[in-house]
Amino acid sequence: MNEKEIQRILAIHKNMLESSRKRYHEVKKHDPEFIKKNRARSNKWYELNREKRIEKYNNEKHMINAKASYNYYKNKNNLELFKVRHKAKYDILVDVGYIKEDPIVISFQ
Repeated sequence: MNEKEIQRILAIHKNMLESSRKRYHEVKKHDPEFIKKNRARSNKWYELNREKRIEKYNNEKHMINAKASYNYYKNKNNLELFKVRHKAKYDILVDVGYIKEDPIVISFQ
């Protein structure tokens, strides 16, 4: 395959995605039969994977709590207080890369 064929295939794929999105938003989304089937499918998935969701939440509970606390203090423009009060949560978020740690500035005066 040369570059021209690759670009043609990508264009065809892009057009196909756009047309399927357009079809969903204009036709399927408002079809009562589709809505009924989609809800039934999602309810079935919800019931079959209930334990997985609970397990995933329990595994990530500390991270979710740390992010929520961080965003609370961030919205209040009080991140320094977060660093002081919740040092362990701050360290966790820095370790996973959620927060970029501020570089230490040392000045000699």
